[in-house]
Amino acid sequence: MKTTRHLVVAGAPPADSAAIASFLRVLHAEFDHEWTVAGDGDEIHLVVADLSEFGGRCARIRALDEGRHLIVIADPGTDVLDSELVLYRPLVAKAVVGMFNHVGATTPPAPRRLTDFSVHERQIEKLARPVVQPRRDEANPARANFLDIQYERPCTRLEPLLKRGALLIKRGGLAPLLVDPVTEQFHSSARMSELEPYFLDPLKGNEYQRVGGAQLAALQREHEGRPLIRLLWLSAFLRSNGWLARHLDPSGYYRLTQWLPLDNDYRKQHRIAMTLMREAQLHVIAKSAKAYMADVFDVVNAYDALGLIEVHRQPSAARGEAAQRSRKAKLLATTLFTR
Repeated sequence: MKTTRHLVVAGAPPADSAAIASFLRVLHAEFDHEWTVAGDGDEIHLVVADLSEFGGRCARIRALDEGRHLIVIADPGTDVLDSELVLYRPLVAKAVVGMFNHVGATTPPAPRRLTDFSVHERQIEKLARPVVQPRRDEANPARANFLDIQYERPCTRLEPLLKRGALLIKRGGLAPLLVDPVTEQFHSSARMSELEPYFLDPLKGNEYQRVGGAQLAALQREHEGRPLIRLLWLSAFLRSNGWLARHLDPSGYYRLTQWLPLDNDYRKQHRIAMTLMREAQLHVIAKSAKAYMADVFDVVNAYDALGLIEVHRQPSAARGEAAQRSRKAKLLATTLFTR
């Protein structure tokens, strides 16, 4: 009898997911193990991720941190971020069977150990991660990406690093990132989605340096500047983990006070932001944007971190009526007092 193994597919388009499911069903006899999609409570043995999507990139980070087998699905010639196991499109049955049998027969990789250093190069003690209790009002906690929404992942916080001036951030395999808080711009050849690893993998002390003077001017001329607020939005968005910030009212009425353009890599988040331009409750925004509540929470948290979210306990119409009643009451009181 075959041993059961569980897998998750993250970020891959429906065609790839359907192809993998078809191979597992039709070529069942050629697989050395019984592969099934992981359910709640199942131990995950394999993560299959498409790194072109946000969910796939998050799945890769989680798989490396927790020591799980990772297979990347990609088009030929695309960057797979040094992944060892890659299935290139179009998916071929022989390659899929061979890759899955290899994973099933090998020991999972060791979890990646991340060490953070402060300015004085002292080791930061590992903090206990609080466990968040499930929300009763979240009927469907499923996410559009492979993330445990009860897990608070450590991310790079950009704001504290910028208090002392411009930063040049470098990491092997990634495009350099220059951030200048004085001009409120950042410079890089990479797209926004390609800068995500700088935030998802916390920066180490040797990965950034202060720059200024002629060196800063030369680096600024290499690439056109982009608004720093967009990078701060990305930082806040990646820190969010599918739960509404504690200080925000889940039953309130939300509205985006200022439009902030997003890259094409964040089409879903752009759709949610467009819906947020009109005041509504969060469940209405999720329904209008055709998004999960967790995704709406992430976008709201990101904009709220920038001070661009307005939230009220009552809709604008009710607030207008209340204000009118208050004015009438004050006018009546003034009239009676002057008699």
